[in-house]
Amino acid sequence: MPKLTIAFIAAIIMTIVMQWQGSSLVNETAPWGIVNLEIDRPVSRVEEVIASNAKNDWYINIALDFVYIFFYTAFFYMASLSFHKKERPLFKGKAGKWFIKLSIAAGVLDVIENLSMLWSLNSGPSVASIWIARHASIIKFGFLGILIIVLLTSLVLNFAKWNKSRTPGK
Repeated sequence: MPKLTIAFIAAIIMTIVMQWQGSSLVNETAPWGIVNLEIDRPVSRVEEVIASNAKNDWYINIALDFVYIFFYTAFFYMASLSFHKKERPLFKGKAGKWFIKLSIAAGVLDVIENLSMLWSLNSGPSVASIWIARHASIIKFGFLGILIIVLLTSLVLNFAKWNKSRTPGK
């Protein structure tokens, strides 16, 4: 089985695991679960979010997220690298190299975000820990959104090109 397929399956499995485990963090104070810990502010609000669940539940989610980061970063990296090597639409030349770097940057930002959340859990939230988690999270989600849109668009364009080449008389 190709490495890209293994990374994709592992990322999907971890997405399901994260959704299942993360659902225990959802409550009236944290309606988005871990996302509230990632992006909420000010300090008093983050303190409420942390207090809304047992600290151990937050730690378990963040520990699982480190595994998830590995697999989704591996998938986006391998997909971008594969598309670049095969010169798929939107991945030719420097653009392809940029998307490869973007996949790694998203993973690094997620690690920074997790470390900042652990900082908030261990030492109590501070303006700095909240600022770092929030901005790392927002930028990471932006990078992942760009990657998903570009990969899907490239697949559609590549399929259209392939389909056109198979049409008789064209």
